[in-house]
Amino acid sequence: MVPAMRDLERTSNHKCNYPWTFFNHAEFSQEFRERTQAETKAECRYEVISKDHWAIPSWTNNDLMAESAKLLEEKKVHYSRLKSYHQMCRWNSERFHDHPALKDIRRYWRVEPKVEYLLLRCGLRRVQVHGPQQQTYGFVIKICDPPESIETLWPHTLEFLAENPDYLHPKYAMAWLTDSKNRPDHQKSRYWTCHFRSNFEIADMNLWRSKKYRDYFDHLDRPGGFFYERWGDAPVRSIALGLIEDKNRIHWFRDIVTNTYHT
Repeated sequence: MVPAMRDLERTSNHKCNYPWTFFNHAEFSQEFRERTQAETKAECRYEVISKDHWAIPSWTNNDLMAESAKLLEEKKVHYSRLKSYHQMCRWNSERFHDHPALKDIRRYWRVEPKVEYLLLRCGLRRVQVHGPQQQTYGFVIKICDPPESIETLWPHTLEFLAENPDYLHPKYAMAWLTDSKNRPDHQKSRYWTCHFRSNFEIADMNLWRSKKYRDYFDHLDRPGGFFYERWGDAPVRSIALGLIEDKNRIHWFRDIVTNTYHT
């Protein structure tokens, strides 16, 4: 975590002193607290995720989860057997914005371990946070997931849209979600698996806290794709952004250069 903090403090946060909030499913060690606090003059907060928010849902079939992990591993899908990775993706998809530590926070900047911030210019100033054109989500890079990791994510999404057609935003981004030119080999279910890489994101949590997004997550959660497949929070939230949000409120930070491939 320290190199990522050092990059952000060097390039921007030494001027802004935004507080750092760290989350873990267990208590942080004293060493972690001391080393991270030493990297910034800003306040550091160390928060534990509640057991009920981190736990694997009671309706998940453990035998099916183990068998699914084996099949995913045979298809060379990363983190197939790592339960904590699946739990993390589910928590980041829906639970994080409900943590008590964030109850008074509307906008956040997500920072991941091992992400390098090579260049951070004035792009952040361009994000409008007030007025009718305020932007909901900011990203740096888009990548594609292996189709094997999210085979049923799009079919379940289409089921949700069939049940809730009025949830589609008039200016949604279906053309981007179903792009058939860039990766035709990923077109098994029309969604071409491209998503906003969430290792860097600046976003308005009001979208994740909205009824539309909560209903979408609940629809996805029941089939168990976070554990029977390897649904990441990035494709889940990217699809939601592409469907229920105005595409003009999604911002690309052209002036920020990062290396997000380490994780």
